[in-house]
Amino acid sequence: MSQILTSLRGKLLGLDENGYLTSPVGIKVPTLYVGASGSEVNLMAVTTPSSASNIGISGLTNLSATAASTYTLDEPVAGIVKRLFCTIATSQAVKTAAATFVSTLGSTFRRITFASSGDGVTLVGLSTSQWAVMALTGATSHTTTT
Repeated sequence: MSQILTSLRGKLLGLDENGYLTSPVGIKVPTLYVGASGSEVNLMAVTTPSSASNIGISGLTNLSATAASTYTLDEPVAGIVKRLFCTIATSQAVKTAAATFVSTLGSTFRRITFASSGDGVTLVGLSTSQWAVMALTGATSHTTTT
């Protein structure tokens, strides 16, 4: 149901009862970009790579390749949150080119392995060379080898 009381562009855009700009329900999803002009990062992006490939540094990535795959995670940016989630029973792995994963177990880890569906990890960029492992779910593990 539309909350538009005063129309500015027909049924596409208008003002709500509090005078705020609004659109019909379900039309738009908020997008948050951070970074220097020309190199912004979309923090709300959801990606689903279909095979082993590079995956971006922000948003949520759904790992769902039908065969066991290894993905390469782009280098971190300080403060950026990245979530990885596995939705298939086939083992999936994410490695870094040079950055390391820092956790309570140490700071030299270069690979995260997802054993089955439901496994996930939340990462936060500490610097351009380190990802902090903030949460692991399921049978997710990390190793020093790539």
